[in-house]
Amino acid sequence: MTAIEKHALSIVYASVKDAGFVRSGPTFTRFRENFIDVISPQTRSDGKALAFNVGVFARFIPGRCMDQTTSLNETDCDVRCRAAPPGKSDHWISVEQDADLLKTEVDALLTENALPFFSQFQDIDSICEALTVAAIQADTTPAHFSSITRVRRALLSALSWQAKDDTESAKALAAYGLSICNGATALKSRFRRILEA
Repeated sequence: MTAIEKHALSIVYASVKDAGFVRSGPTFTRFRENFIDVISPQTRSDGKALAFNVGVFARFIPGRCMDQTTSLNETDCDVRCRAAPPGKSDHWISVEQDADLLKTEVDALLTENALPFFSQFQDIDSICEALTVAAIQADTTPAHFSSITRVRRALLSALSWQAKDDTESAKALAAYGLSICNGATALKSRFRRILEA
């Protein structure tokens, strides 16, 4: 990691620590009752720009580690995306600009785009109510779920209903997920376990 990248990460930490994030290597995590929020900076291959990947990990899903020693990256998350201004799917910030400008741009991106992403996930119902069979079939789920496939949306919702001890709803989502799963053997196995519970 270059000195410029280290400086950029210190700016990121200064921007998110008041929101409850802690730093573990290049990743920033925040533990809430139902979710672990993750901000994972990504350096462009030329080392001259930085992007932010954000994600949420549902802590309430049965069998998951609940403690705060859990080391996660954004790729471990159930729902994830790139922090970007509205209407954009990608956004890179130059790390070679003046330190004050870099801080201003990082603060704005995190405050206006990354942190609001997390606010869309408050409790189990943030998932269960949004990811119904009808909404997944019609592809009318909220935009913050657009980064995951329909099969993964069905699995996340089925596991969430299972965490609420609503077997009927969990099985309905699992049956739907299994019907659209195609060749994904590991996913089929997970849906079958829910159906057999």
